Amino acid sequence: SFNFIVPIFYILFVAKITETPSLFPRIWLVLKMMIGVLIAQQLLLFYQTHTRDYFYSNTYYLNKNLVGLLATLLLLYATLRSKTPIKPYLLVGILCFVVFVFMPMFLNFFTPTLAHRPDLEAVVNLTMFWVFFGLALEALFFSFALAYRNRLVEIEKNQMQQKYAEQLERRLEYRTKEIHAQSQMLEQQHIRQLESDFEQRIAETEMTALRAQMNPH
Repeated sequence: SFNFIVPIFYILFVAKITETPSLFPRIWLVLKMMIGVLIAQQLLLFYQTHTRDYFYSNTYYLNKNLVGLLATLLLLYATLRSKTPIKPYLLVGILCFVVFVFMPMFLNFFTPTLAHRPDLEAVVNLTMFWVFFGLALEALFFSFALAYRNRLVEIEKNQMQQKYAEQLERRLEYRTKEIHAQSQMLEQQHIRQLESDFEQRIAETEMTALRAQMNPH
């Protein structure tokens, strides 16, 4: 009953991790339209499952993966054009899914006569095996991408903290020099003030002595 919800979250996840909404707004617009179609199909599936009124018939089940596959190809194109450092992991993951989805068709094309090998024919025609195998590989490489992304975020965080500490250290050094210069300036002003007072007192003393000599009494 949730066949169409899974590709919706898949589109949102890959679009978020590749920053498709901000980097490729046109692609994101098409993807949002596809999400709308998937939501409509999911609501239709809920209605038909609940009411047993298959007014749309069962033919739409044949195309239930079409929108998701087209969205995957669009996300693959956006990933190819993106400059994210985790692009290699995402590309390998998406390609694994796409390749293994088409693997039965590919094998049937190169092995047209499998009547004498029923075991091999069963493996080739086991479509869901290839699909889930591709999904497993894709999930594995997406896990690598997320782990590498977290590592990059941690490195960036440490670099920002180091730069902030260096800025604080430079500011502290500048402030210390500024305070030291102001202290020296105040000390020099105080010394000049003392010298000025001392010279003034000497002048007053000399003037008093001179007046005493000039006084006949």
